[in-house]
Amino acid sequence: MRIAWLLATALVGGCFIEPGRGDDDSFAPRCNPPSGVRYTCAPNTLNARGCAGPRWTTNAGEVRQEDPNLEFAVGCQAQLPECSPYYPSSIRTLTCEQFDSQLAPSWVEPL
Repeated sequence: MRIAWLLATALVGGCFIEPGRGDDDSFAPRCNPPSGVRYTCAPNTLNARGCAGPRWTTNAGEVRQEDPNLEFAVGCQAQLPECSPYYPSSIRTLTCEQFDSQLAPSWVEPL
């Protein structure tokens, strides 16, 4: 009796589940990323403390280093040329942050 109830529940329940509508974002609109890295500020001058151009890993696993000879101020953002793997409708964005005055600033990507 219990097996019959479980089977009936699974069959009826399956009728109401739309394929492809799980926890994934396959139906979410994709973002429109820039063709290259875009910054919200100009590079620093006069040896101001900041972040060197961002080093990041693409969604495909490729490590990239952007603008290694430039430095950007704390608070500056870098928009990467791809969509977020967690939020497909959002462009991947890094922010130059300094969490401790004893440490150098670094790029962080919020999740």
